[in-house]
Amino acid sequence: MTSASGNATGLEILLSTLQSSYDVQNTLSILQILDELLSAGTVKRIRYMISKGGSEALLHTLINMTRIFPPNYDVLLPLLHLIIKVGQRDKRFGQKAQEIGAINETLNLLKHSLPQPKYVTPCLWVLKIYATSVVTGAALGKSGITRLLFKLISPYTTRNTKAVRAAIEALSALLKSKWNCRRAVDNGYIHRLLKLYQDWHQRDTQNRFTSIHKALLNCIKNITNIQAGKKAFLQADGMRVLLSASQAYGSSPGLQPVIKLATQVMRKCHPKQPLPLLTVRSCYSFLLPNAADSQPLACSSMFPQDVIAMKEDDEEQDDEDNIENEEPVCNEDDDDLETDLTRLRPNPQLDRAVEELKQYERLCPELTGYFQDSGRNPNGPSGGCILNPSKHKTKKMHLSMQRPSVDSSKACIQTVTGEERPHFLSQSWSIDSEQNGQHAGYKLSQMRREMVPFHDPHVYTMMAEKTRSASDYKSLAFPDYWGHISPVYQEPLTGQWSGHQRDKIFEDIQRLVSPGDILNKVVFDADSLPLVTSEDDISLKFYSHFESGNLRKAIQIRKYEYDLIMNADINTELQHQWFYFKLSGMRAGIPYRFNIINCEKTNSQFNYGMQPVMYSVHEALCGRPHWIRVGSDIYYYKNHYCRYNAATRGKKETSYYTLTFTITFLHSKDVCYLAYHYPYTYSTLMTHLHLLEESLNPDQVYFRHQTLCSTLGGNRCPVITITASPGAQCEQLRQFWNRQYVVLTARVHPGESNASWVIKGTLEFLMSNDPIARSLRDSYIFKIIPMLNPDGVVNGCHRCSLSGEDLNRQWSDPKPDLHPTIYHTKGLLSYLRSIGKTPLVYCDYHGHSRKKNVFMYGCSLKETLWQARSSIDTATLKEDIGYRTIPKVLDKISPAFAMNRCCFLVQKSREATARVVVWREIGVLRSYTMESTYCGCDQGKYNGLQLGTQELEEVGAKFCAGLLKLKKEEWSCSKQLITEDGAVFDSDNELPNDRRVTPSDGSVDDEPPCSEEIDYDTDNCTEEDDDSIDLAAELSGTSEDELELDKN
Repeated sequence: MTSASGNATGLEILLSTLQSSYDVQNTLSILQILDELLSAGTVKRIRYMISKGGSEALLHTLINMTRIFPPNYDVLLPLLHLIIKVGQRDKRFGQKAQEIGAINETLNLLKHSLPQPKYVTPCLWVLKIYATSVVTGAALGKSGITRLLFKLISPYTTRNTKAVRAAIEALSALLKSKWNCRRAVDNGYIHRLLKLYQDWHQRDTQNRFTSIHKALLNCIKNITNIQAGKKAFLQADGMRVLLSASQAYGSSPGLQPVIKLATQVMRKCHPKQPLPLLTVRSCYSFLLPNAADSQPLACSSMFPQDVIAMKEDDEEQDDEDNIENEEPVCNEDDDDLETDLTRLRPNPQLDRAVEELKQYERLCPELTGYFQDSGRNPNGPSGGCILNPSKHKTKKMHLSMQRPSVDSSKACIQTVTGEERPHFLSQSWSIDSEQNGQHAGYKLSQMRREMVPFHDPHVYTMMAEKTRSASDYKSLAFPDYWGHISPVYQEPLTGQWSGHQRDKIFEDIQRLVSPGDILNKVVFDADSLPLVTSEDDISLKFYSHFESGNLRKAIQIRKYEYDLIMNADINTELQHQWFYFKLSGMRAGIPYRFNIINCEKTNSQFNYGMQPVMYSVHEALCGRPHWIRVGSDIYYYKNHYCRYNAATRGKKETSYYTLTFTITFLHSKDVCYLAYHYPYTYSTLMTHLHLLEESLNPDQVYFRHQTLCSTLGGNRCPVITITASPGAQCEQLRQFWNRQYVVLTARVHPGESNASWVIKGTLEFLMSNDPIARSLRDSYIFKIIPMLNPDGVVNGCHRCSLSGEDLNRQWSDPKPDLHPTIYHTKGLLSYLRSIGKTPLVYCDYHGHSRKKNVFMYGCSLKETLWQARSSIDTATLKEDIGYRTIPKVLDKISPAFAMNRCCFLVQKSREATARVVVWREIGVLRSYTMESTYCGCDQGKYNGLQLGTQELEEVGAKFCAGLLKLKKEEWSCSKQLITEDGAVFDSDNELPNDRRVTPSDGSVDDEPPCSEEIDYDTDNCTEEDDDSIDLAAELSGTSEDELELDKN
């Protein structure tokens, strides 16, 4: 056996001999040896041969052999076979052929081989390989080969099908060149290709030649990569041809690749359209204080339809670009990691003068030492809510609640829908009609079966009266007024609705093909006056002008199908995700399809088991006041609507996505509310805080409800202090003043309502008699700001405040006039640091739309450097790994929590978030963002279940329990505590030794692709790797009949 170097030398000698040989027998012998070598090995052998000049040797041999006349196919066929085998693995094969001069020789051989399919077929496959280089493909097109290929492509036939397929495949490769595409459009080839595809589809009834169907679609796909091709495709009625063919294919697994390709072509060619709105900016605006540019801006996305349709690809550029760029793709997440040690090391420093920070002393009354009157004093320094209904009156009201009769429920539903007394509902929810509203609300309250814990409709109504909105809403949503109780059952993740996703897309495409079948009837428009409808109108009625409501427009498309458009965040034209609206007028047992057509994120948990939530007034009045998960046939995919950026003259577009789902209502003429997630309004929060305060025992719980500041919209941002009331002894007071602080915030993003349910669980747990709660109150002082963005919540925004900015990107330099809640929260934290009370823990509660489970983001110097593969020697760096304590404890005690989803990396793009700023500038080691899924869990006790409000509240309670680990003096505390949550004390703090730590928090999706892999993310279809060409299989059974050339 020879050495490896000997093999290399022998191969080079063999290739050199082959390249210089003009003798047929010698050439044939060497080809056989090479074929045996390559057949016995793997792809690595082929690549090794390419590295030693194998491609060049074969191409030179082709030139040598084609100069022998007449052609000797005994040597040419094995040669072409090797060229195909090697050429498929050499990305520069086409360029090499052009440089060596093999292109013309191959074309001459093809023409000479006509009309024999046995000889033509390998020539065509070689041309396909040449054309994989766009430059070579353009050169081949200029030689006139495209016309010849069309002559070889015949209508449906059962003869010479492999040669026909090879011709189509070669044409498809040529059409990757825009130059060839333009010539093909000019010559009317798109119409001919559609005719050929239609002929093969209709006459190939047994689907024996699906590879030809797919090859024809690839040709159409490549031509339509240019704007002129799309236009020609639409003019040739290509949408109707492909749609009817795709629908006729059915669900046969063998035909799915063909249907997928046809669907991609149709979706790509569907004309882009703006949303059916006058402007994509929010229909509400808010004039910002002291800001010259705060006037409502003109819409930057008002483009006429013809402008959008004429968005051109850069067609005039030459095609001599080498698209085979093999440079490694940068990992954007790793590039975003902070590697500057000066920024990675926490560097606590005050950003304001100490004198200025003294204003926050009022928010720490627990430090003043006056506890003689520890009761609630709404007129005192707390500045709390001035609302004082009698506790006896509230209790009496609750005691009078009874289960409603069936007749009374029906009567109330009729009243709600306006059938008997059309003014009853508007009066009951009217904020201005106090007397009538309270009377109607009292009548409804008599029907309540049971009390919703810490909720009272009367208190809620009074709180809502004080709430200010930019839209100046005058109605209350029934679920917010009546309250929600988590159902006793848990709701599973839905399965992926496999098999129907394309049906929904086909129905959307059908609108373009058959516009006369579409109603296109506007049934709700927040920009206009209420629409007047006739009594016999069976359309659904929509409404969203209430707190946290969000629905901009509703358009009836078909009898039971509606397109819905969400409103943008105020003073923006972006952030479409949160929806919350009322609908009525439904018929029971009818499937209604809803399409929310202006979603922005490229993927969603709606594709992986998540459902929207619904609240039925009928069910609530029957004693079941539940928000429940609803909907079937739920899909999330890219649509044909887009928004163009005026700054780039319409060249840069933002695509929209459709969330579609179907609901079959249980009751006719019900009133139902639909939402993205369980709503939790600002008025609900204020009601909850008030009732919590009413329920506490001041001798056990020190509770202060104060106002942090007023928001831009004039709403109060509450800050809550919770700890154990101190005793009167000096030692007890000293222990009280020495307690460490824990600061918790939530709802900086208004659409993340799950964060409010989590912090609700935290508040109620800390106020409870649970032994862990008592122990925590004895050890810590909790400062809780449960809603950092009240204005956004009130006005139904998803991410921004009234300033049109994401408040969680303003922590580095918040402005008191534009970001008051962030400015003063940071000020409070800075004040605590300035007096030596730096918080032990800071956690900001959030919601996550594209991941499952509950998890945390934290900050770690070493883990960030490891992930970034930094050259800095981390062994010399010291870091307290206590930041892992709470997540590791939660992983053991909280069923929804997943440690393997946690991340402790510091990214440049997150440097202005609360987590990073509090860690870096305030010096809080345990500074976290806690993310709760909108969806459900894929691990643990709740695996396969969607999270409801009960589970979310449990997360908030378990977070508190996790804090117990930090109480070193309590590690050997009472047996009762250990029994309650023994896992709290079992976690270790060891940092993994390897450098494979947590994934980057820049990742957005932890799900596999959908079962139906349609390309949702690009306009141009994604390029797939071509199937390997097996020339032996392509030539086996080749007919000896001559090819029939198209005379046209």
